[in-house]
Amino acid sequence: MLHDFLKKVSETARSLFDENRNGLIISGPGPIKEKFYRENYLPNDLKKKVIGLVDTSYTEEQGIRETVERGRDLIRETDFAKEQELLKKFFTKLGKSENVVYGMEDTIEAIKESRAEIVLVAEDIENLDKIEKLCEEHGAELEYISTNSQEAIQFRNIGGIGAILKF
Repeated sequence: MLHDFLKKVSETARSLFDENRNGLIISGPGPIKEKFYRENYLPNDLKKKVIGLVDTSYTEEQGIRETVERGRDLIRETDFAKEQELLKKFFTKLGKSENVVYGMEDTIEAIKESRAEIVLVAEDIENLDKIEKLCEEHGAELEYISTNSQEAIQFRNIGGIGAILKF
């Protein structure tokens, strides 16, 4: 019965999880979550997205609340790692003077010309609504940058907005 249940959980996860999700947390009371993860019930593409296992005391709605509360640090770490990768990529390209722009005027121009692939925006930047709308209209991915790291502060100091370009 347990094997069938874990297969059903895996099938449900596959049907609900898409490539746009950043991470997966496996949670629950007792050792079953470890068995589920360790014994390869999840396909490899989903297993790679697992950011952690969280112990809960409950199941159902209370268990979900517990998962969110106890999983916050895992979620923050995942968001922080993604942000750091984007900033590293941005500053590496900037250092080589290849396929990046920064500053409000140049970035908005790149978005309007559909040259922007990924637009990086500090969370506290002005005109955020306008930038979000432009990105949506011109097919640019929008990523928010916090001010919680040295790289993020450096990004904020050069205007808090920039883009990695398609070409």
